[in-house]
Amino acid sequence: MDVLVQLLQLLMLLLMLPLQLMALLGFWQPLCKSYFPYLMAALADKTNHRMESKKQELFIR
Repeated sequence: MDVLVQLLQLLMLLLMLPLQLMALLGFWQPLCKSYFPYLMAALADKTNHRMESKKQELFIR
C-alpha cells in the first residue's frame, strides 16, 4: 500500500510539473485570465442544459 501511495504521488508530481513550470515562468496567469471565463461559461451552459429537466421536476409542479 505504501508503494502504491508513493507511485501515485510521483505520478501527480509528473503531471503537475508542466503547470508548475508555467507558473514559475509567468505563463500560467495570462492563460488563466484569458481562457478560464470561456471555459466556465461553456461548462455552465452544459450543466444548465443537463439539469433543466431535474429543476423543472423539483420546482415546477
